[in-house]
Formats: sequence, structure tokens, C-alpha cells
Amino acid sequence: MTPEEAAKPATWPNNDDKRVQEFLVDASARDIQAFIHLIPINAHSCFFHLARTALDVRLAEDATKQSDRFGQQMGKLLEIVEAQRRLAEKLDRQTATLISLTRSLKVFTFVVIVLTVGLLMEGGVQFFEFHQRLSKTPQNSQQTNQADNANQHEQNPKK
Repeated sequence: MTPEEAAKPATWPNNDDKRVQEFLVDASARDIQAFIHLIPINAHSCFFHLARTALDVRLAEDATKQSDRFGQQMGKLLEIVEAQRRLAEKLDRQTATLISLTRSLKVFTFVVIVLTVGLLMEGGVQFFEFHQRLSKTPQNSQQTNQADNANQHEQNPKK
């Protein structure tokens, strides 16, 4: 039943209370408000108060439904907050692990640099010694070659 249909019995001389009351029990808050605006002033005596009470009840029921939905949404939000808190704790642990690993990597890199410098210095010393031997070797090798040639001549006299 529409608000207009419910307002008609309220204006009749017999005042069909049952149809109006059925409308007020099932109608939405907007329909009840439209009904209040449609009933004439002379009928305000009983139907206005009934409609006003029905409107208050309907608004209270709607507020209860909204409160329940709000409570459900708040529960879901609290679950999300708890999940975010757990993820933040996990992220903190992983960050601490990464910081520790980074520090270890710094120490390892320093050790590798020290060992590399040590090896380069040792290799440089060996390289320097090798070149010194090479610079002395040609003179020695010429002397050795002359001595070897002399020994060969002595061992193998020409026939």
C-alpha cells in the first residue's frame, strides 16, 4: 500500500483503522513521513500520533540495523588491524635480519680487501724479485753460456 492509499481511509468518516495500522506496521520511514504529510489536519487527532509513533519505531529499527552493520564492519576492521600488526612485526624482524646481514657483509668485504691487499703486496714483492733475477740472469747466462761452450770444446776436441 502506498502512502496515498493509506491516507484515503484516514480521511473517510468511518476511519478505517485496520488498513492504516497495517500500513504503518509495514511501511518504510519515508512512506510513513509521506503519510503524515498527506493526512488532513482534522484527522491529526489519532492518525498523526499513530504515524508519529510508527515513524519513531521505524527510525529506531533502522538505527539498530545500522548499528549492527557498523559492529560487523568494526569487527572486520579490527581483524584487518590485527593482521597489519602481525605483518608489521614480521617486517621489523626481517628488517633487523637484513641489517645484521648487511653488517656481516661489511665485515666480510673488509676482510676480503685486506686479504687482497696482502696478496697484491706479496705478488708485487715476488714480481720485483723476479725482475731483479731476470736483470741479473742475462749477464749470468752469458757467462754460463761461455763457460758451457768452453767445457764443450774441451770435451769435444776437433778432429
